[in-house]
Amino acid sequence: MKALILCGDSPFLMFLGDNLIEGGIKGFVEEFNSFHPDALILLKEVPDPRLFGVAELDASGRVMHLVEKPKEPKSNLALVGIYLFTPEIHQAIAQIKPSWRGELEITDAIQKLPSPFTSIGANTVIENSSIEHSVILESSHILKIERLADSVIGRGTEVVKGGQNFKAVRLFIGDDARVEL
Repeated sequence: MKALILCGDSPFLMFLGDNLIEGGIKGFVEEFNSFHPDALILLKEVPDPRLFGVAELDASGRVMHLVEKPKEPKSNLALVGIYLFTPEIHQAIAQIKPSWRGELEITDAIQKLPSPFTSIGANTVIENSSIEHSVILESSHILKIERLADSVIGRGTEVVKGGQNFKAVRLFIGDDARVEL
């Protein structure tokens, strides 16, 4: 029997019952609390990844794709079955359909989460803005940008909305610049 537990507006831990983690998960939880991602997953190298959800990583170690029990895995990194989520995961789950196994797969829901693959540097302030698929270096300020996508913003840079109306903006800006759109 499967149970659905609603966690409201709080971050939560999802721990599949058939897992034992040597040394516990304290460090995993501390990382989630420090960096505040929408999801944090635990991975482990395994000899036969076809039996698990499998993560494919890019050269920098970021998760690019998750596949549940693939016939031909592209890596040997298995999902351990321990996840930390923000409430954003509830909206992602509402968007998925049952897999070929007839089940709702958590790997599918994770891939539906918004602003994936974004990195925001220390001391950066983002106000009334939406960021996705972007790298924003430290000490920058993004203000009232409706949608900043596929962008690289240098250190100490300020990007603010002026009088222009736009749905999305794509920028590549060096360090210490001020841009008004």
